[in-house]
Amino acid sequence: MYSLLQLQAFVCTCEQGSFKQAAINLGKRASTIAELVNALEEESNIQLFERQTRKLVLTAPGKHLLPVAKATLREANYFSAVVEDLHQAIPTKFSVAIDSMLSHPAISRSYQTILTEFPNIELEVLVGDTLQVVDWINNKEAEIGLIASALSELDNITQFTAFNFELVEVASPQWFNQGAIVSNTQVRELLQLQSKHLKQVNLDKRFQVSHRVCYINNLPEMLNMISQGIGWAFLPRVIAQPWIDSGKVVEFSIEGGTSTFWYAEIVHLSAQEPSMAGDLFMQEMMSLETFKVNKET
Repeated sequence: MYSLLQLQAFVCTCEQGSFKQAAINLGKRASTIAELVNALEEESNIQLFERQTRKLVLTAPGKHLLPVAKATLREANYFSAVVEDLHQAIPTKFSVAIDSMLSHPAISRSYQTILTEFPNIELEVLVGDTLQVVDWINNKEAEIGLIASALSELDNITQFTAFNFELVEVASPQWFNQGAIVSNTQVRELLQLQSKHLKQVNLDKRFQVSHRVCYINNLPEMLNMISQGIGWAFLPRVIAQPWIDSGKVVEFSIEGGTSTFWYAEIVHLSAQEPSMAGDLFMQEMMSLETFKVNKET
């Protein structure tokens, strides 16, 4: 069976051009490197180098096997790193579930922080509506979740506020001018788009203004519909602002209305302590100020 030492000697010899230079690089004797390469050739029954005067020339089979040997060594190094992480109780896997209503680069940047802190971790990111996130937490498909708004107290789940974010009224530019103030009576006659999870948890009436409502479980599709003149909606400013800036939708306000703020909650199973990666993600979310659009994000 080929050993990692043999593969290491073969790869280093290819990179350094000679047994002597490979030996210096690996801190071994040149004769030891030559013996390891010879043993690899004998066990594989493949000549890897042509021995010419003061020169080693990689054969065609050797060229074919070189990238395979490099990949094998990388996997071996990764295995060793994961074993070391396990000994130190460093997480090797982290799964996080994000409410699609909160999908934004400010959230995504936290993933890079986790990958930098735990370079060998296997990261999984799930994105869905609010109830999907809760289901993923309950089914242990995700360790930590980030959900929008207040549902109600969730059984067996720890939940706490991460940050606040502003909601704005948006509609098609076919309907209103940017910044228009519209009467309550006029808005009630228009189709309102609402997130489906609000109906599923009996919160839809609390946020319903119009007589007619269309329920949608995907925020990007909601914005697409609004841009085509199909309904209006309350949406997070941080998500809607690029669409407003591009002129695809307009922001308006309902006469006599006030600014509306929701909040994002971090959720996890009460019986399961978050891992170090989970703690880091929660710290990242808690460090976010009010979730609003600014030029730096």
